[in-house]
Amino acid sequence: MTTYPEILPLFLPDLNKHLYLPLCLEKLDQRQYIAFFEYMYQMEQNQIDYYEFATLVVYALLDMKKGPRKIAEEELEEAMSNIAQLSNYIEAFFVKTENVLSLKLQYSKNFIDCVDIPLNKKYYGPLQYFEDVSFGEYEDGLNRFLQYNQTPSRKILEELMATFYREKRSGKRYDYFPAEIKEASNNFSNVPMGALYGFYYNFAAFHTYFSSSQVYYNGHIIDLSILFTDQPNDETVNYESPYPSLGIKSTGIEIAKTGVLGNLQQVRSTKLWDVALLLYDMRKKDLDEKAKQELAKKKN
Repeated sequence: MTTYPEILPLFLPDLNKHLYLPLCLEKLDQRQYIAFFEYMYQMEQNQIDYYEFATLVVYALLDMKKGPRKIAEEELEEAMSNIAQLSNYIEAFFVKTENVLSLKLQYSKNFIDCVDIPLNKKYYGPLQYFEDVSFGEYEDGLNRFLQYNQTPSRKILEELMATFYREKRSGKRYDYFPAEIKEASNNFSNVPMGALYGFYYNFAAFHTYFSSSQVYYNGHIIDLSILFTDQPNDETVNYESPYPSLGIKSTGIEIAKTGVLGNLQQVRSTKLWDVALLLYDMRKKDLDEKAKQELAKKKN
């Protein structure tokens, strides 16, 4: 297994210029990230092959463009040879298993701070770690994310981005109104595919992190993975319902039934991380109670 640096330093003697080729998503800036996923989308849609992808990504990450200067054929061949060699490093972004490349995807930050839309407006994304995202916002975003996985279309990507990207007032994004998303998504019709697809992957990374994360809160490490995985004290029942689950929407309904956060609308308006901590507390108490009952059985 080849080990790559996070950034590859380069020096162009003819130009007396230093360049740096990032070799992991975490080291990309917003421009590079959007360009990377513009080509990633084209490759996954079989519009270009991997070798074309790798070459185009090298040009994009180094911000290199063809200039008007005419160069000798020998010099051109040398330049193309150098680009071809650099394109080999692009595999650092992927994990190779049985000749299948999978993108290394680990949540580290929100890569796209804002996008430009018509009428000279800027729409801003959520804070890092989705700290300002409501439970309802996340619920609707996750549903659209899963919908895209089932039936991919640009329109769904536009709706996904419209779910989280809005104008700001006094430093904060406008409140989330789900009824406006269909219409608001039209504002993203001219947003580059690299931004739409880049946010899709960014959301995928965050969802993976959120559903398996350990967070530091009030002096303790809290393991949120117990909300999404079976634990030893869970009862095993060999029954599978023939009816489809409501998924995360069911979670909101169950919390609303308790009345702890109010009705369903109030639950959806509560910050995602506040809901997660409440769910953790409920789940922990349930597991502790089951453990006590199991211990009592053994004593008897």
